[in-house]
Amino acid sequence: MKKRFTEEQIIQILKEQEAGERTADVCRRHGISQPTFYKWKAKFGGMEVSDARKLKTFCQSIFIYFSIHQRSYFPANSGDTISFPRA
Repeated sequence: MKKRFTEEQIIQILKEQEAGERTADVCRRHGISQPTFYKWKAKFGGMEVSDARKLKTFCQSIFIYFSIHQRSYFPANSGDTISFPRA
């Protein structure tokens, strides 16, 4: 599924409402529902664009790490419990 808005755009939309504009007006102008707006606010509220970029980079790094080390964390056909190495 293609996302319609980037994280940066979402944060800009949230800032419009934080600046005093009514939520209904912001949602109408951008073509989103109010439940979508409040989901975004729960996820991105209070963030700056740089914070969203850092979060995205961090999530991508975690995904890559577990993709590379998948076998050591999730052994195939093993009935044993999963144990994570200690740092």
